[in-house]
Amino acid sequence: MTILKDALLQGTRAGQPAAATVGEGTLYFVTDEEVTEQQLGGAWTAYSPTASGAGTVTSVGQSFTGGLISVAGSPVTTTGTLALTVAGTSGGIPYFSSGSTWASSGALTANGVVLGGGAGATPTVVASPSDSTKFLNGSATPAYSVPNGTAQGTSMPGGPSTNDRIFRTDLGLVFYYDGTRWLSLQQYTIAFAIRDAFMPRAATTSSAVVAQPLFVPTNDFWIENFQWSAYVSTPSSGTQYWDIDFRKVIAAAGSSIATDTTNGDTTNEWQKHTKTVGALLGTTTDSIDVTLTRVSTAGAIYFTAAMVGRIVGT
Repeated sequence: MTILKDALLQGTRAGQPAAATVGEGTLYFVTDEEVTEQQLGGAWTAYSPTASGAGTVTSVGQSFTGGLISVAGSPVTTTGTLALTVAGTSGGIPYFSSGSTWASSGALTANGVVLGGGAGATPTVVASPSDSTKFLNGSATPAYSVPNGTAQGTSMPGGPSTNDRIFRTDLGLVFYYDGTRWLSLQQYTIAFAIRDAFMPRAATTSSAVVAQPLFVPTNDFWIENFQWSAYVSTPSSGTQYWDIDFRKVIAAAGSSIATDTTNGDTTNEWQKHTKTVGALLGTTTDSIDVTLTRVSTAGAIYFTAAMVGRIVGT
């Protein structure tokens, strides 16, 4: 029986049919040797499949959408090279001007701070901090404030954040924002001058103005505390002491800023006190004084004082 040409057979070597009994091109897989043979010219030969083909590419093209990158040399129909070319502004940065389109910003100043332009808008730059630098603080209103840094200028910026700082070039002072107001970074201690010719204040005196500061700031002043010391002679007790009243004077009328007392002090030795205030002095204040008021039969008193605080920037 003759096997048709190009048939695929398989079996053992012992069971392989004679080549003459199968058609030209028939394949036989020898299972016990795991090889394939093909009948060619009346004999079994090792099967070596070959593949061949030919064709011609007539055109290759390339495109790019979205900006910044252009394609050169497309399409290639015989021989050639496809080239992608980037085009932007020297010193600029690429950005998305839409969801699918690139663009280039203008040249950005060296060492400047880049500010995002928002959706569809180009980024811009501001110069390094100087007396002409304006930072935007999240709005279109220029400001000098630099979070946790120190900028420069001749006026206070709008919209500051807590702990922002600025060097006022017109005043030669650094100010920081405490969350409510601009205060000088430098803390000032203004000593009071004792007005009485001699101390102690006599034990027979019931009440008297005894001290005024050496000067009153022309700017408003944030009073942090009053520092004062007293030396009270015997007798001094829970019923015998001196009341201390720090007052601001406006148009010859005094009003209390803070009060304290020597009640509880040890007699015949200097006792130091800090009276916390946390209040503005006020720009209409003409002067500050201290009034000592004797309670019961307290002994004579020696007294010194100072005002501690910071200049308010405007």
